[in-house]
Amino acid sequence: MKESVIYQDLIREGREQGIQQGRQEIAIHLLECGMSVEQVADLSKLSVEQVQALRDNLENATESE
Repeated sequence: MKESVIYQDLIREGREQGIQQGRQEIAIHLLECGMSVEQVADLSKLSVEQVQALRDNLENATESE
């Protein structure tokens, strides 16, 4: 029983990480398309702070190319 609970927790955590990663990928694409941070946050269900961090990472990656 205990292993089953741990297993279920791991499965749930993996799903949540996958959903978060998908939201971040969508947010990056929307930012690349020129949408505002606020619009991207609303559509992706990420926080404004998370989207700003993604935007900053994109800008840094672009500058280093």
